[in-house]
Amino acid sequence: KIDDIIESFLHFEEEHIASGSSPAETIKMVTIINTIITSMLQDAWQHRQNNALKFEAPEDAPHDPEYIPWTASVGPRGIRTYLIKQHRTTIDQALTITQDAGEANVLYQLLLQITDIVLDGYNAQLESLRQAQGGDSPRYQEVLSKYETTRHDLIATFMKDGQHERAASLAEKYCDFDLLVELCEETDNQDRLQRYINMFHNKGFSDFVFRWYVKK
Repeated sequence: KIDDIIESFLHFEEEHIASGSSPAETIKMVTIINTIITSMLQDAWQHRQNNALKFEAPEDAPHDPEYIPWTASVGPRGIRTYLIKQHRTTIDQALTITQDAGEANVLYQLLLQITDIVLDGYNAQLESLRQAQGGDSPRYQEVLSKYETTRHDLIATFMKDGQHERAASLAEKYCDFDLLVELCEETDNQDRLQRYINMFHNKGFSDFVFRWYVKK
């Protein structure tokens, strides 16, 4: 199972870092682990998409009120849990010590891919809940709250480190309006803000911007 493989990789990585490896070895290890994990999950996701009919439940099967993609499984040994942990490891154990711009660029790109996988899984889960139970259901609101917190925390990492374009690409894709407005303010880019107003005109972005500035 893929979750068992990822768990083994992260355990090996943890032991390697704890053994007192040099900064260069640590950065190399984190980069390799991230590359393997993201490639494995993306390939598996693509395989499932290409063979979607094989994975569909029979029409007479009981309807599952909540679909959680296997790439977003939860719990102590869930893939979502492992990916969020690896996101933190990448920041704390690799990005904080690298002094090479090329290494940092590779790490940030892998971090973006990890973030994308986590948030895409949340979106699929939320959509299934919305269709099955409605957007006002307690379960939907519970998952939505966790999603919004995780989304902000993961994307804000890029903002904090000056990775504005990567932050923007994720915030645009996953509609983190708070970070989009913050980005426009931080970079003093009113043209970008206007572009977002036009881009998200049917999602209440203008009203959000108004409330954002009133609060500030």
